[in-house]
Amino acid sequence: MCVDIHPQHPHMVVAGLYDGNVAVYNLQTKQGKPSYLSHPHNGKHKEVVWQVKWVKDNLDGYLNFYSVAGDGRVTNWTIVKTKLWFNDELKINFSKGLVNSDNSSNQLMDSGRALTFKPDDETLFLVGTEEGIVHLATTQYSSQFLMTYPAHSTPINNLHWNPYLPEIFLTCASEFVVKIFHRNSTKPILRFDVGSQVGDCSWSPYSSTVFAVVSQEGKVFVYDLDVNKYNPICTQAIVPRRRARLNHISFNPSEPLIIVGDSCGHVHSLKLSPNLRRMNKETQQAILNKEPNLVKAAEIRKLEKLLEQVVTTPVLESDSGDENQE
Repeated sequence: MCVDIHPQHPHMVVAGLYDGNVAVYNLQTKQGKPSYLSHPHNGKHKEVVWQVKWVKDNLDGYLNFYSVAGDGRVTNWTIVKTKLWFNDELKINFSKGLVNSDNSSNQLMDSGRALTFKPDDETLFLVGTEEGIVHLATTQYSSQFLMTYPAHSTPINNLHWNPYLPEIFLTCASEFVVKIFHRNSTKPILRFDVGSQVGDCSWSPYSSTVFAVVSQEGKVFVYDLDVNKYNPICTQAIVPRRRARLNHISFNPSEPLIIVGDSCGHVHSLKLSPNLRRMNKETQQAILNKEPNLVKAAEIRKLEKLLEQVVTTPVLESDSGDENQE
């Protein structure tokens, strides 16, 4: 159902399986079977594993990763010698009220669907649920959520922090709308209707204002908020609507390429045209001077300038944003 490649050890690949297991593959061993596999007596999820994420080595130097599944558990897995150790970091309680119930919702678990860690602080993470709710939580304690965002009314498909300004994150669900949030406000800063059911979304690694969306009608939409705050700057059909639907999208971290996965098991590799990766003068000058810190600062200023245009009240005042300011 999902995979993640370790950023420092690319031969280590973790996969989440439909039967609730997590499997770790060591590509250096050239074996067709996992080097580590969960089992019912050692933390196996009871439902589908929807997302897995590697994180930094723990204090003892062991590789570890997180998984989120349909049983409502966010679990930390640690590779210790020949075994997988697990610890349930968070259990997602059902948060919506039930009609004619005697506190039954307190005993129910909400299904976890998406997971992402804050780029500049790996103790903070977002988890999206089947009810369309996004929770901000911390690994330091699991007694309560830091924030809860009523983002969508359908299951969350994916969540992404902005790589340049990690106070901003992008959400998509099994509906027509993609939303952008500030972590301190429960109402979206921007929302975009793509006209069809969304499969996945992703921020660009080369621009703070560019993100891409795939729809289940077989199209890719590329947005650049610095160019147009309302409409995509590119709409490209990848597969015929009746043949397959697009489920996933990912940017290459260093080249102007994206890969798109569809429901038939095909992966499509696409190159972005120069118009889709155009940079402003400040960023171009910083790149010419080979100043990566200045490049990042220029991208942050570009996004902050945009936020000043669309946010009429401070986002620090939670619930004060205007949902319809597109």
